[in-house]
Amino acid sequence: MTRLLDFARQILLTAGFSVGALGTWQQVQNSILLTRAHAVWEHGETASEVTVGPRGERGPGYLDSGIEKLRVSFKDGRGARHTVTFDVWALNTSIDDSKPAMVRFDPTEPSQAALSWLQAVEQRRWGAVVLQSALALGLMVLCVRRWRAIYRPS
Repeated sequence: MTRLLDFARQILLTAGFSVGALGTWQQVQNSILLTRAHAVWEHGETASEVTVGPRGERGPGYLDSGIEKLRVSFKDGRGARHTVTFDVWALNTSIDDSKPAMVRFDPTEPSQAALSWLQAVEQRRWGAVVLQSALALGLMVLCVRRWRAIYRPS
C-alpha cells in the first residue's frame, strides 16, 4: 500500500510540475506576442477598410475555450485584403468595441498586425501574463519543494 501511495505522490507531483512548466511556457509565448503587437502598433502601417467579425467566437479546444477569437479583415496600402485572428484575453476587463477598430500591420508581413481594441487594454494583458506566470512558477516551486521534502536522501 505504501508503494502505491508513493507512486501516486510521484505522479501528482510530476503532473503539478508539468502543468506549471506548461503554464510558464504559455506565458513566455504571450509575452512574445504582446511585445510583437506593441512593436507593430508603434511602427506599422495603418490599414484601411477594417471589418471585425462577429463577437463571441470561442476557441475550439478545452484549453482555449475561454478565449474569445476576433477575426479582423483589412486592406493594406496596395489594396490586398488580409484576415487575421486575434485572441482576446486580459485580466478582469473586456474590450471596448464601441469605438471603431483600427489595425496597424507590418507591411513586409501583413499577418503581423495589432488591433486598437487590444492595445487599449495592453496593461491588463501584461497583468494577466505576470499573474499567470507567478501562479505557474509558484506551482513548480511548490512541487519541487514537496518532492524534496518527501524524497530527500537520508
